[in-house]
Amino acid sequence: MKNKATILLLLSLSIALVAYQSLQSPPAIGALESLSAKESDKTTYPNPAENFPIPATKQIVEQQREIGRLMRENSEIPKLRNEVARLSARIEFAPIKSPAKPELETVEDPFEAAVKDLALRAAELNRHMQNLPNLEIPELQMLEEADWLSAAKGADFDSKEGIRQALSKVRQKAKTQFAELATAALNEYFAATKGGTPTDPSQLLPFFKTPIDASLLQRYQLVPSSTVPGLMETGYLILSEKAPVDREYDTHFYIGKKGVASFAIGPAGSNDPDTTWTTR
Repeated sequence: MKNKATILLLLSLSIALVAYQSLQSPPAIGALESLSAKESDKTTYPNPAENFPIPATKQIVEQQREIGRLMRENSEIPKLRNEVARLSARIEFAPIKSPAKPELETVEDPFEAAVKDLALRAAELNRHMQNLPNLEIPELQMLEEADWLSAAKGADFDSKEGIRQALSKVRQKAKTQFAELATAALNEYFAATKGGTPTDPSQLLPFFKTPIDASLLQRYQLVPSSTVPGLMETGYLILSEKAPVDREYDTHFYIGKKGVASFAIGPAGSNDPDTTWTTR
């Protein structure tokens, strides 16, 4: 309110100053001087009726008074200008703030929420594996993020048995990735040696199209294809895991020239043809 009153006063003073300055312009002053001169010329002639003023004489007197008033007010112009400048300097303009926009409530998309939750579960599954190094296998290095996400889906982390089952599922995915490369390497070996018989799994290492760590082959041994009758091509040696890492929750992989066979191990039992595998 203080600023508003000051602004109104300033506008009033400015208007008065402009109006007055217009009277002080050369045309206005010239008109007044001309009128004064004419009236003065009229009074230089003898007027027999000077003791009886006529209306023209009254008009001259009024005009002379007006001229005197204007001349007196002329001396107030500098003061008016100073006052206008002083009031202008006192006006404080407060910055105009835009009204704050209400924050929109963000609603998370159900699909995004599910993906985030699954990613958290995959990270938890990975931590369980790191905390149980005796259940790790070298093949795990072949897994990608999607494999961990798939294994974590539906996993039970509320019990030790549930965690072990989830870790077995991770190992199964890793061994499946390795088995595909090992099958191709066996075919490359047999083609290069014209059906030769390897004596050690490490001899297959140069035939992997994708280079692998030698530690992966150290978990396997060469056994006759007859070990799994009806599942492998006869007459060739195949790769078989030497021993499980978890005797209750694991899978036994056999890798041959024309495919892979695997048998699950768990509380429900197993139909693995090698009945001694879980005792190793």
